[in-house]
Amino acid sequence: LGAASNLKADSIGAGFLAVSALKADSGGIGGQAHASVLQNANWMTLSAGETAGNICLTAKLGISTPENAAQMEQVVKGMVALMALSGNKDPALTELSKGVSVKDEGGVVSVSFTGSSQALYDLAKARQQKAKEWQAMRGHGAEPSASPEKAVSAPAVP
Repeated sequence: LGAASNLKADSIGAGFLAVSALKADSGGIGGQAHASVLQNANWMTLSAGETAGNICLTAKLGISTPENAAQMEQVVKGMVALMALSGNKDPALTELSKGVSVKDEGGVVSVSFTGSSQALYDLAKARQQKAKEWQAMRGHGAEPSASPEKAVSAPAVP
């Protein structure tokens, strides 16, 4: 929990949850990490809080080298840019992307989101419903298209 000292209560909100992890050895817990982001991280903290109907989520990664931290910052910023470009297909996701900030603070990559708790809940609920529909379609032997929205069902036989 040494990395938890990087958390500031005033940035989290009135009610909050904080989690911290520190890499114990080069293999980590349970062996080598498969995700490169975790291979380059020495520690990680996650925090979540809500105040006045807005949620604040923050993830911080202590990255092994300044070069890796700069690369990680660029990768995450690219992912946020892709979210922002989804406007025609998913306006809610585009709107939520406006609340994301990414910073490299001297080898600590910080990703924060602040936005409407209700909007985030609604998006998660809609995604969960789409996933259920997608799974149901796949379970009935239908060959899914590239996305659930574009799936076409066979015409009914009279």
